[in-house]
Amino acid sequence: MKLTALTSIFIDGTLVKKGTVFTTTATTGERLIRSGSARPAEKPTKQAAPRNQVPAVKEPDEPTPQEQRPAPPRKAAPKKAWEDYATALGIPAAGLTKPELIAVCLDY
Repeated sequence: MKLTALTSIFIDGTLVKKGTVFTTTATTGERLIRSGSARPAEKPTKQAAPRNQVPAVKEPDEPTPQEQRPAPPRKAAPKKAWEDYATALGIPAAGLTKPELIAVCLDY
C-alpha cells in the first residue's frame, strides 16, 4: 500500500519524514490512516487540481517558542507520558507505538 506521511513516523525501524511517499503492508497502512499519520498516496496527474482538504494536524500560524512548550518526558518514561506530551503538542497519538511517538514528538 502506497501512503504519504502526514507526520514523521517510524515504520519497521525506519524514520519516514512528513510528506514522504512510502510503501507498507495493508494492515500497517490502515492503522496509519486511522491514526491520522498518513493518507493514501495520490497518483501523479498532469494538472494538479485545487484541494479543499483540511490537514489532519493543524500547524500553528507561528512556531511555538521553546519556553512555552512543555518539556518532553524522558525516553524511558511510560508510553502514556509520551501520549500526553504528543496531545499537548497537538499531535494525534492514537495507534502509534512508543518509538513512533518519541520520534514524532522530537521531530515536531
